[in-house]
Amino acid sequence: MTTSRPRLFEPLNLVALATLAVVGYTMLRLEMPDRWYALLLVIAFGLLSVGMDLSPLDAHRSTTGFLLSLALGVLGILACWFGAGAGTAQILLVLWVARASYYWPQRTLLIAAVALNVAVYFILSARGVRQPLLVTLLYACFQAFAAFLSTYSRRLEEARDHLMQVNADLLATRALLAETTRSNERFRVARDLHDVAGHKLTALRLNLRALALARPDQPELAVAEQLSADLLSDIRGVVHTLRAQEGLDVAPALAALAAPYDRPRVRVEMGDHVHITDARQAEAIVRCVQEALTNAAKHGDADSLTVTLRCDAGRLQLSITDNGRVLQHWAPGHGLQGMQERVEEAGGEVSIRASADGGMHIAASFPA
Repeated sequence: MTTSRPRLFEPLNLVALATLAVVGYTMLRLEMPDRWYALLLVIAFGLLSVGMDLSPLDAHRSTTGFLLSLALGVLGILACWFGAGAGTAQILLVLWVARASYYWPQRTLLIAAVALNVAVYFILSARGVRQPLLVTLLYACFQAFAAFLSTYSRRLEEARDHLMQVNADLLATRALLAETTRSNERFRVARDLHDVAGHKLTALRLNLRALALARPDQPELAVAEQLSADLLSDIRGVVHTLRAQEGLDVAPALAALAAPYDRPRVRVEMGDHVHITDARQAEAIVRCVQEALTNAAKHGDADSLTVTLRCDAGRLQLSITDNGRVLQHWAPGHGLQGMQERVEEAGGEVSIRASADGGMHIAASFPA
């Protein structure tokens, strides 16, 4: 799953780094001291870009990402001043637009791009570049192309991730529905065996016992009565086993939810005495894990998520912990609020807080 921001080893980023290397090479043609100033600015631009790729920034919420991309624009303008003679420094602004489109609102990005291009025009004029307006307009068109490409690429990734989540949700719902159907069928079979076969075998045994007492000269009747008693005991054992197996196994549904995620890696720990008989509780548990996965992947940038389900003190305890990073001033969104409402409707309680190592910890408790 993507986190709606560029990654270091994505193809577009690798092309951008190669472009930076070529731009840096062209700066070697400049006279001193502009050569070294321009070259250092290109290197700083590249290092800052790599740092943004490696840092856990949420593209849509991080003020830090906005400020860092602003710093990239400033480095690009400075490179245009010192590297105007090379004719390639404006490419940095093309790369800047492509990256800033992940962090800036479209209207803000448009205003900033216009302002930077006006500044570039005056820089080229002051540095004696021929036809500064034509050069500025040419690179402005490249910037618009890069912005559209970046925007559509991000939207395509978001649409793909959304479809994968919807598919995982459908698979989890199907697994839960199939498990509910199996549980209901086990209950029906156990009830029918007890109510129909058990009662008739009891009546048969009583009649065979009466015949055996009335005709002691026929030992076959006593054998038949003993066989009916053994058969009744076996059926009661089967009914007891089916009753013991009654309940919903949420593990297949949780596995279906985790399947689309490359990260975080999901680990599920189920207690030995976990017994879920309420379909609402099973659904609430699955939806809790689903919301925790979404938050850990999109907002927490977590690498792993641990789900623990156990029965303790007569209650079913659910614990979900990830190793991501929770924003300092976070507030529950609609997803977490919906999760809380679903748990409460199932008769449970839920608490959401930051864990000791900075990740998210969700704890829910249901009556067993």
